[in-house]
Amino acid sequence: MGDPVRRRAATYRVGGASTRMAILTGVGCSSAAVLTLEVVLTRIFAVAQFHHFAFLAVSLALLGYGASGTVLTVLPRLCRGGPRRWATFAAVQALTTVGAYAATNTIPFDSFSIAWDRTQIVYLVSYLVLLAVPFFFGGIVIGALLAGWDQPTPIPSHQVYGVSLAGSGVGALLAVASVGRFGGEGVVVLAALAAMVGALAFESAVRPRSAGRLGVGMCAAIVLGVVAFHAPDLLTLRLSPYKDLSAALRYPGAEVVSTQWNAAGRVDHVLSDGIRSLPGLSFTYPGVPGPQDAVTVDGDDLSPIPRTEPAEADFLPYLLGSLPFALRPGGDALILEPRGGLDVLVALREGARSVTAVEPNDGVLAAVRSTTPNPYAGPRVEVVVAEPRTYVERTTRRFDVVDLALTSPYRPVTSGAYSLAEDYLLTAESFERYVDRLR
Repeated sequence: MGDPVRRRAATYRVGGASTRMAILTGVGCSSAAVLTLEVVLTRIFAVAQFHHFAFLAVSLALLGYGASGTVLTVLPRLCRGGPRRWATFAAVQALTTVGAYAATNTIPFDSFSIAWDRTQIVYLVSYLVLLAVPFFFGGIVIGALLAGWDQPTPIPSHQVYGVSLAGSGVGALLAVASVGRFGGEGVVVLAALAAMVGALAFESAVRPRSAGRLGVGMCAAIVLGVVAFHAPDLLTLRLSPYKDLSAALRYPGAEVVSTQWNAAGRVDHVLSDGIRSLPGLSFTYPGVPGPQDAVTVDGDDLSPIPRTEPAEADFLPYLLGSLPFALRPGGDALILEPRGGLDVLVALREGARSVTAVEPNDGVLAAVRSTTPNPYAGPRVEVVVAEPRTYVERTTRRFDVVDLALTSPYRPVTSGAYSLAEDYLLTAESFERYVDRLR
């Protein structure tokens, strides 16, 4: 009778250049799916929780890949079966990519109460194990190919490894390039779609081909493509209740009027009657501040968008930030990371001759420019989209006032151990450059 594994493997030993190409395409797609998921998870962790959770993505990828190698060592028969088994692994990788994300999005994990609520430890472990599963199956696919068993056409390990590296590079670029169009949730689905395409490529290398399996795979790929463009509510990212955005939306009538993703973060434009953010406002101000919208980056660091013309904003001279402009009337101002534009409005109100606003996130600018009035509009305001420190290093212009808007709050009590994060705008070398830019 013979070994059933040998008999089954014999059906895969007929192939040529097209079969080799199909298998290597599957390897590249599976590897691209892994890196796309890993990169987008850094953004999702930063938005859903806080930025120090983003490092978990690398650990999860290593955990999944390491576990796959261990399992293949203990159960080497998993390497057998040829392209059909590889197609199955890649299809499971695709399904677990979406499934793991959707499952973790429903887990009520609260990083703040983990010190006294033991249930949160269970939630955290579940969170991490679920998200490691798609990396595990991605590692199984590559490990099985590198083992060299049941290949229709012998493929040297260096070719498998090289295509895997190339696919990984494409996957990383795909995550960065597509997040602006599809959002974080959509890129997760794109990672699943890449793995499903890999499964179809492996299945096409099977002889004889199964029209049923190919048809099911193609239908699954089409569904994933549609979901990437129109993510259901189940995949909508759930934010920590301690985020500024979550707090702002608890005010009656508050709503998010626009959400934009880009490589720098997720930008939300919030409309609410409860926003009153005027840092440094004097207690001697007798009036009522005008209406404000707000913009948040990664669901945090709420920055006000004043909806008042400079001439009508009588509260601006009562802000501490107006003092430098009062001391240098009619001067040229450089404002770094103005976000919602409050500092720009202050400079204009105090009579600055020109205002150069350097904002690194074009999503923030788009949100602010959609409001009326727009603090960045006007002939005296020049907007530069660039990293502030890079701009200061490269420009040869000199200014009368250099204003660091300090839009990122510092909350050592409410945000945990990593709330006092490094800010390269506040280094000693940075201040030397700021002084160099002054007249």
